[in-house]
Amino acid sequence: TEVEPFERDGQPWVRFTAHLGSIVQLRHRRCEAPLVTMKTIKSSNGHAQTRYVIRTSLALGDGVWEVEFTLACRKNMRYRLLLGSKALIHGQLVVNPGLKYVQDKPAYPATLSPVTGAA
Repeated sequence: TEVEPFERDGQPWVRFTAHLGSIVQLRHRRCEAPLVTMKTIKSSNGHAQTRYVIRTSLALGDGVWEVEFTLACRKNMRYRLLLGSKALIHGQLVVNPGLKYVQDKPAYPATLSPVTGAA
């Protein structure tokens, strides 16, 4: 929420509030990131929305890699973050729909280093 574009050293940036945790136990953190680009996203009902795109590190299981996210308000939604197919492929992930909650909490940044490319 509260997405605001601004400039830093002549470059486009965006600041926003990230809503973490669950709907019952809501936490939030104010964040800033360089703006990668803008994208127009069309929802399943045909509604188009222009969103800011940022790049950040994603830690999942024992892997860490760079991903791009579009910023959209998901504060009141069950899942605060949706991983796209590009993020899954770059992280070399396989989805087993018969299992859930199979990853431990990531140890990043203390013991892991970012993924630099596909093997």
